[in-house]
Amino acid sequence: MFNVSQMKEFKKLEYFAIKEIRIILNKILVEYLKIKPVVAPIIDLNFNFKAMFNQSGIDLYQHKIVELIMTNRKLHNYLNEVFYQHDYKQILIEFSNKSYFIKIDDFEKHIWEKCLKKSSKNEHILQMKKRADELKEIAWDLLDKITSY
Repeated sequence: MFNVSQMKEFKKLEYFAIKEIRIILNKILVEYLKIKPVVAPIIDLNFNFKAMFNQSGIDLYQHKIVELIMTNRKLHNYLNEVFYQHDYKQILIEFSNKSYFIKIDDFEKHIWEKCLKKSSKNEHILQMKKRADELKEIAWDLLDKITSY
């Protein structure tokens, strides 16, 4: 079963994995968007994302970005599955009162795929994924026990 100390350890793994994802993504964005000079620590940079269709868009909040990276999902596939009623053409990135519009295919190729690749090799992220998989197994076992009565 899962105890309090294991939960604390999981939260610690989660914290460091999210931190690493932000660092990886922010470095790639700074490089791609040619943002200079950056005086703040790379983790403290705050980028906001929107998937755009026509003149409208949907916010891609930080927790969703983290979830997609942790599960190694392509952004465009996610948008097509969940928001199938619209054809997303661009990603809007907002940073420091500036807006950057990037074609979704270019975003996938030059930003997202690099982020997924670097994240898949990061030790903190790998540890978090492994622990999350272990917790899923515990949850399934628990569900089996509950439903067997």
